[in-house]
Amino acid sequence: MKEAKDIPASCLKCGFCLNVCPVYKELKEEITSPRGKLRQIKALKEGELTSEKMLRKVLKNCLMCGACFKNCPSSLSTPFAIQKLREELFQKYGHDFVKRGMKFVMNNNKARSLSALWARIVFNNFRDSLPFDLPAGALTVKNMPLLAAPLKAVDFKNNGGKKVFYYAGCVDKYLFGDTGRSAVRVLNKLGYDVMISKDEKCCGIPMIISGDIKAVKENAKENIELLTRQYYDYVVFTCPTCLTAFKEKYFDIFKDDPVYKRKLTELEPKLIEITQLLAREKNLGQMLKETGLKVTYHDPCHMVNSLNAVKEPRAVINAIPGINYVEMNPERAAACCGSGGFYHVYFPGISSKLGSKKVDNIKKTGAEIVLTACPACKLQLGGSLKKNGSEIKAMHIIELLDKYLK
Repeated sequence: MKEAKDIPASCLKCGFCLNVCPVYKELKEEITSPRGKLRQIKALKEGELTSEKMLRKVLKNCLMCGACFKNCPSSLSTPFAIQKLREELFQKYGHDFVKRGMKFVMNNNKARSLSALWARIVFNNFRDSLPFDLPAGALTVKNMPLLAAPLKAVDFKNNGGKKVFYYAGCVDKYLFGDTGRSAVRVLNKLGYDVMISKDEKCCGIPMIISGDIKAVKENAKENIELLTRQYYDYVVFTCPTCLTAFKEKYFDIFKDDPVYKRKLTELEPKLIEITQLLAREKNLGQMLKETGLKVTYHDPCHMVNSLNAVKEPRAVINAIPGINYVEMNPERAAACCGSGGFYHVYFPGISSKLGSKKVDNIKKTGAEIVLTACPACKLQLGGSLKKNGSEIKAMHIIELLDKYLK
């Protein structure tokens, strides 16, 4: 990958990125395209751009989905160039109120646990009794799913199986704990000895892509220490965004730190997304009951554009006996659902439109369930389906496997 400073000047202005950028395809404004953003960055570096305020707004209007990089004939990582400039601008301007609050919660395990507890108590008890609806980013409060009990720590049973450290991430640990419990049951059924640690810290990727590297560094170190403290055969993720933080973002953060760079390099081969692991299991289908469900699949951006995990989730789905799998239009299957970290908070209108377009494509398949491999996508898809009056359910792949375990 090119250095961030060289990326803007290397852009050929071919326009391939325009065909895949969700934001540009929605707004049709050159300045919001990956190519347009690189032009703005280049202009700033050459002293031709006077308004940093405008540039900050332009850079914020990016889902950081990576589709432009994946489809660039010159392999230019526009998201990397955007992130690096966000780091520079963060040094000048810091965070707004929303991100300051999120930073506090993400950086403190007690705050994460307590905030999730209160959200669960208040939201689960009052969502359906509200006399009115309230906006919640691209969704509304009444279209948000009820929150599950948090995932508890689990120690190794030392049963002789391969040892797996399950890194659940913020959402599947504190909000969608049922997904995590499904992951543990499926892995146990396959003979893996699974551990979940109370000391797991937030991967930090929302802060990383916001430019606040300092806020993440200590937590990243603690995560690396946690995962290298004892032997594991695999470190498994049900959130591809968290895995991308470890396999991609952390290497950039610690590129000048020989100690943590070495530890990451030793750890990296063990880091794996759960469907990538399950796709290797030849006996997976034998442990599942038959189903006649009709399902489709939504590709999370980080699965496709960062982890190159396209075949594995489909192989896992098709291993379910009797499943009727219907592929979405290939281009639409990998189109961003509009969640994008903080994007749905700052640009709820665009995010909502992207979610609705995804709903239209899901409906065309005639599926009863849309499966995905990302908790944020599950939230956005489920909420968008409900918001658009659809009965189709959104599930993480691992939840469906758990439901049909023998």
